Amino acid sequence: MKKARPINRLPLLLLVFSPLLCGADLSTYRGFQFGMGLNAAVNHSGMDISEVTVIHERPARIQELTWNPERFSGASGDTDPVQQVLFSFYNVQLFRMAVRL
Repeated sequence: MKKARPINRLPLLLLVFSPLLCGADLSTYRGFQFGMGLNAAVNHSGMDISEVTVIHERPARIQELTWNPERFSGASGDTDPVQQVLFSFYNVQLFRMAVRL
């Protein structure tokens, strides 16, 4: 009679728990969070509300804010690869962040 071979459970456990191991929160970037209001984002970026561009008015208001992190970093030797972030707002709520390297 053949003896049953023991099953290695480690690959199965890694497969089941792998989403928990890599669970980065992609809804937040440098303190900006999807759903945050336009005024809060402008204040957090250190920019002025006059720098917001209206893209579309009806049926929904779409606005954009272009943020250059190096403009506010103050350090000339900063090695941050991010050159520009484009924030898009749908009815005054942040719905897209496009990062340009």
